[in-house]
Amino acid sequence: MLTLSTILHPTDCTDSAARALEVAARLATTHRATLVILHAEVVHGPSSREMDAGLEDYVASARRLVESLADESSTAAPVPVEVVEARTFFAHDAITEVAANRHADLIVMGTHGRRGLNRLLLGSNAERVLRQASCHVLTVRADAGVPAGVEFRELLVPVDFSDASRRGLDGALALAGNGRARIHVFHAMEPLPPWARYELGGDPRERVEERLRAWVGDAPGVHYHVTKGHAAAEIARAADDLKVDLIVMSSRGATVADWLLLGTVTERVCRMAGVPVLTVRQQRGGGASGAGA
Repeated sequence: MLTLSTILHPTDCTDSAARALEVAARLATTHRATLVILHAEVVHGPSSREMDAGLEDYVASARRLVESLADESSTAAPVPVEVVEARTFFAHDAITEVAANRHADLIVMGTHGRRGLNRLLLGSNAERVLRQASCHVLTVRADAGVPAGVEFRELLVPVDFSDASRRGLDGALALAGNGRARIHVFHAMEPLPPWARYELGGDPRERVEERLRAWVGDAPGVHYHVTKGHAAAEIARAADDLKVDLIVMSSRGATVADWLLLGTVTERVCRMAGVPVLTVRQQRGGGASGAGA
């Protein structure tokens, strides 16, 4: 599995954040990583007096959770839990700044899954962090399913044969390095006209699956799935059908116009998927980040 030293968990003490905390605590326990809880007080939001009591309860709950997970996994001691507070105009700026300052390997945060006009007008802290963070980002919807144990066992890896999706596959293979996780490599074909099968020399789905197997290579424990349809919707549907507990993918980014109108496929999957989504970050300069999950 990939090595994690520091996991950053931003919270606004809502149900959405609490769901993400469950995932962050499990990963911290598995990797013996320090769990840093960040509360960024927005200057135009509720007063600090209103938030202090909620934050104290939240942190106490986090410490109880890591203690119980340590007992469950027969770990000698619970992982360290630290708290950072910040005051900022924009929460996403504080999140990315603290992640950089603390050399976080992974950010685990909740998302409200806003769509349509709400997202267009208000934006999304999770989506902005996805674009700006220097480390990997794992997003968890408030209603997302979370595995009962401390490890992810069923991983869905959407690929489009790009270098970016190769990073997602490498991340999933590293997560499955203990041999107990199963990887579902998935490709969604855009709808093709009827004559395409003749130009491709056979059934397009079979040809794509052949290419998929060759592209993945000789990786053990991998299952292959090819379907037709638009990528984000098909990825979310496959996650439900295959009952996976984590989607692992990488984002190639998009233009400002693309983001305002549609968002990238990765960002749409983060809003739509009923399971946590891990976005594997590319290091500035072209390589994949060396740490993370």
